[in-house]
Amino acid sequence: MAGLPIVCSDFPVWRRLIDEIGCGLCVPPNDPRALAEAITRLSENPDEARAMGRRGREAVLSRYRWETQAQNLVDLYRSALRAG
Repeated sequence: MAGLPIVCSDFPVWRRLIDEIGCGLCVPPNDPRALAEAITRLSENPDEARAMGRRGREAVLSRYRWETQAQNLVDLYRSALRAG
């Protein structure tokens, strides 16, 4: 929401989300060199970093907030109650 690019561990769920939105970089966990390279890339490419941050903010405002996710949660609870 702050409009900053994300640098996160390269886990499949996170990679899909980050790649879909185009809001950051994924690096292998426990690889400090890859982390440093990602941070350096963003630092040396401020236009790219701003674009990633902007896309992330837009995704939060349009898709990943309570108003847009509430029905998903309600549906999940209803499904769990029916299964139980």
